[in-house]
Amino acid sequence: MRDLIRKLNSLLVIWRSWVNIQSAPTDAGIKLGSSHSGRRRFASNLLSNGASLETVQQLLGHAELDHIMHYLNINKINCAKCFL
Repeated sequence: MRDLIRKLNSLLVIWRSWVNIQSAPTDAGIKLGSSHSGRRRFASNLLSNGASLETVQQLLGHAELDHIMHYLNINKINCAKCFL
C-alpha cells in the first residue's frame, strides 16, 4: 500500500510540474504559436529572402511541392511563376 501511495504521489508531482511548465508562458504574457505556424513562418522567411521552392521543400522534408503550397497558402499559378 505504501508503494502505491509513493507512486501516486510521484505521479502527482510530475503532473503538477507539467501543468506549471505548460502554463508558465501564458502566465508571463507570452503568446505561443503552434508548430504549424512556426513552419509556415520559417518557409515564408526563406522564400522572401530569395530561397528557391526546391530548397524550402528539402528543408521542410516534403516530397511534393503541393505540400509547401499548403503551408504557404499560394496557388499553382503563383508557384509556376517562381520557376520562370
